[in-house]
Amino acid sequence: MYMPKFNKWLNMLLNGYDEMLTEKNPCNNKEYYQFMVAWIKKYKFLMKKELEVYDDIEFLLNLDVDKYVLEETEYFSLNDAKNRLFSGQFKKASHVISLSRSVLYDLITIYSDIDCPCCKDNYLRYLVRTNDKNEALVLCCPMCSWNQDLAGNQFVPQDGDHYFPATKEQVAAMSGRDVRISLSGTVKGR
Repeated sequence: MYMPKFNKWLNMLLNGYDEMLTEKNPCNNKEYYQFMVAWIKKYKFLMKKELEVYDDIEFLLNLDVDKYVLEETEYFSLNDAKNRLFSGQFKKASHVISLSRSVLYDLITIYSDIDCPCCKDNYLRYLVRTNDKNEALVLCCPMCSWNQDLAGNQFVPQDGDHYFPATKEQVAAMSGRDVRISLSGTVKGR
């Protein structure tokens, strides 16, 4: 595997990943999610500043894997994820954290079968929007940040809103659809 030689903190972080991967060798999405969380928590001291950039990182590190992690999705390849960190493109810990956060989201994100009306490049993903008053299921584009309610009405996020990935149960309960998650991670409903 390629290891950059110029950054001792990054080398320590990636060496730790490699050592833990050899010990645990996760073989499914749930195990890999747990592995990534354990790795980030173990080496948090090397990434403290970088982790502070993301206000959702604590949610990702502490969620219930049985509720959130998808069994299979074509948006995620376990073998690719294991190799991407050593591709040579990562020169800073912030790059590693950004990729790690993306991998964690890939493992828990449920996508609708609705194309983004703005960028037309992605399926909209299901998120739960919470604020002091209520909770609602919404659709958001991960690429261009388009947001809409389930009826298709665009909305602008308001101060005090918080967004979290929806579980399969939340999608079913809040949308009124019988939900099956396809291999692509998209919802098929009746």
